[in-house]
Amino acid sequence: MISFKNVTYKIKNKLILSDITFNIKRGEKVLIFGNSGSGKTTIFNLLLKNIKLTSGIITYESENINNYNNKKLLNYRQNEIIVITQKDDLFDNLTVIDNLSLFYYQADIISMLKKTKLIHLLNRYVYSLSGGERQRINIIKACLSNCNVLLCDEITSALDKENAVKIIDFIIKLFKNKTIIFISHDYNLFINN
Repeated sequence: MISFKNVTYKIKNKLILSDITFNIKRGEKVLIFGNSGSGKTTIFNLLLKNIKLTSGIITYESENINNYNNKKLLNYRQNEIIVITQKDDLFDNLTVIDNLSLFYYQADIISMLKKTKLIHLLNRYVYSLSGGERQRINIIKACLSNCNVLLCDEITSALDKENAVKIIDFIIKLFKNKTIIFISHDYNLFINN
């Protein structure tokens, strides 16, 4: 599904990634971990084609993403891959249902909130949610997009360990048939998942 072959990325004379090769199969759950500044987020940015690789090939479904035209790239970013970061893009002054209704049908939202046992948050204002609740709503927003690949960039860094593990478990159960790539500096959070 996703393949990096001999990928190198440099900024000016600084080498960020050197000759990286890996494959990720459809439905696989993958952890990319390392210290801050080790190039983890660079891998996401290369995969999203936010930055241009120096050398090598990145393929998605056996097609070189560097050959995408603007239309194909837009479709790829909107319908194939979605990113969840530690900071959500929810509007504090709107309720959960109003936030999600900006992008998705209410019937789908209600169905997903029931499925995830979060229907009680439906009419709550986002500013009143805990950090863990906000992150769960942000994850549900990603799930409603019906993407094939979920990129999770340090999504638990603002949470305590107990809530971080719950969020990881929530994502894995919710996206059990999807490909998930986690970026984290904390390997221990993923040991039992």
